Amino acid sequence: MRLIANQCNKMNTKTQSNKAIALLNIDEIFNSSTQYKVPMYQRGFAWDKNQLAELIFDIKNSKINKKYFLGTLTVYRLSEKDDVYEVIDGQQRLTALFLIKCALQDNPNATSIEYECRDKASQTLKLFAKTKLEDCLDKKQNNTDFLDEDLLDRLQEIHDIFQSKDFIGDDVGKAFIDFKSKMKTLRLVRVEVPQGTDLNLYFERMNTRAEQLEQADIVKALLMKSIDNSHQCSLFASIWTACSNMSGFVQMGFPPELRKKLFKGSWMTLNN
Repeated sequence: MRLIANQCNKMNTKTQSNKAIALLNIDEIFNSSTQYKVPMYQRGFAWDKNQLAELIFDIKNSKINKKYFLGTLTVYRLSEKDDVYEVIDGQQRLTALFLIKCALQDNPNATSIEYECRDKASQTLKLFAKTKLEDCLDKKQNNTDFLDEDLLDRLQEIHDIFQSKDFIGDDVGKAFIDFKSKMKTLRLVRVEVPQGTDLNLYFERMNTRAEQLEQADIVKALLMKSIDNSHQCSLFASIWTACSNMSGFVQMGFPPELRKKLFKGSWMTLNN
């Protein structure tokens, strides 16, 4: 991240003023008029506790009152009139920042991030942004099929990091005051790709060259090219998510009611 920060510090003012490139602080990223849509061809939020801790401590160890650059957010503007963007690259960091703000109870705009064809993920993020932290964590203990269990786990992990001795040190109050101040110094460079760009192809090439994704994600992007129906898209999302979990039976990846509709009693065949 320090390398990214050094590169971003070298950006000249001419580049920053370019309409397609915006230098944004944390409040501008999650303001009330901007929405970021994560397309189905991308994976869901996949960071674990170690990656979240690395980001949190990078922020904690940054200097107060000095801009701290977190890299780029590559997007495609979906509407000329509205600030609605499809996220091409950077959604993991974007979602992590959203969760961190929720854990700090500095709640972002509830509609800032929407996961296409992943209603549970979108609804869970909205809940986090509208609900007190303790109520969100309580829902983890009494989880329903309507919430994304992985996102609930990640919010709990962020809370645990904030409660750890490594984060708090000798002064709880100062630790959180300083961290919130440093959050305000964060900067992301939002880069818009040109209108008319083939987003599936752009995503495939960018991530193949950067070796950021597993091969399965590239296959997923290619398969998504042929789906243009919202119902089929939602069904594809459910099946893909269930099949991607190798720790148990595929059938267990579906909520009980949907499982009953999809599979026969033996779970060996699909219902017509």
